[in-house]
Amino acid sequence: MNKEFKIGDKVFDIQFGWGEVIQILPESLIYNVAVQFEKTKSLYVSDGKLHIDYKPSLFHTEYGPHIQPVSEFPKLIEVSSNGKTWHERVAIYIWKSKAMCLVNIDNMNYLNNHDGDITCWDYFREIQKTPEIVELTLEDISNGKGVGVPVELLRIKK
Repeated sequence: MNKEFKIGDKVFDIQFGWGEVIQILPESLIYNVAVQFEKTKSLYVSDGKLHIDYKPSLFHTEYGPHIQPVSEFPKLIEVSSNGKTWHERVAIYIWKSKAMCLVNIDNMNYLNNHDGDITCWDYFREIQKTPEIVELTLEDISNGKGVGVPVELLRIKK
């Protein structure tokens, strides 16, 4: 029995964003909650699952209990399928130690142009910044500049 959702409820899906429950189908159907989103319509199990084997992804609030709502998301991170080759992707949240990212979106400028598809990555990290080379003259060095800069990052300029 559907105890959680009713027609007219404003709901949030972690993949599609905000939508509205438009129909409750017979209880005999596994997928019996119909939701209209801005770009698509989806059917859910009465407990908010988009797929019977998944955790619920449909809630009355923006984040459900098993999703870590972090204010810094969405953010650009690096992801990898093997821990060796890294690519930039836009992460929208972290769930069960996996980064959930927009598919093929590697730039924050395209955030509003995605089709709603997400994928999860086992390997993810903050973007690795390339260390900046510090160029100093010999006079700069004799005046004490560059103290604490790793030697491999120092360049002498004339």
